[in-house]
Amino acid sequence: MRLLVRQGWYDLLNLVFPPTCVNCGRAGSLLCSICWEESVTLVNEPTSPPPELDGIVSLAAHTGAIREAIHALKYEAIKDVALPLAEQLGPRIAWSFDTIVPVPLHAARLQERGYNQAQVLAEALGKVLHCSVTPHMLQRKKFTASQVGLNAEERQANVKDAFSVQGEAVPRVLLVDDVRTTGATLTACAKALRSAGVTTIYGATVSVAVQ
Repeated sequence: MRLLVRQGWYDLLNLVFPPTCVNCGRAGSLLCSICWEESVTLVNEPTSPPPELDGIVSLAAHTGAIREAIHALKYEAIKDVALPLAEQLGPRIAWSFDTIVPVPLHAARLQERGYNQAQVLAEALGKVLHCSVTPHMLQRKKFTASQVGLNAEERQANVKDAFSVQGEAVPRVLLVDDVRTTGATLTACAKALRSAGVTTIYGATVSVAVQ
């Protein structure tokens, strides 16, 4: 009953205050079909995934409407945009896995932002794929500088030994993050998971940086 009431209020709010596209401002949806068709560049995946991963998939290049959508999710707390992104990313994920694990934020950064955008995406993907999400399997034990502006070697060194596994690991995991540049963060997470006994690790991100 509470779920029905909550959904009713949500539908009413959308009727009174319809969502607007995070890219162009058109009313109707958080990522409108026009921006999707005109401003999203879908990507094909490399034959070789980043080290420690058994497969990798990303939805689109980190440009245009996708970049704006991730910015809205990450810095403007527009969490609802995660679901339309997950609805587009989900069909690209064909592997079998036991749970979805988001790339974690350090506690200090989590306190500053108030939420982990990768966890929001992971939970949206969980709904789309009907799969469990284990948000705290990975922890970021070391505070690291932002990866922005670092080259591949610097990124790898920046996140080296930054992650640890909490609790019991499962055999197969899907790692989720918002953006992939060199894959250094995903690799560092996967390395920690493997050391804890995870045998199969896939990665999924909404976007991939244009090199």
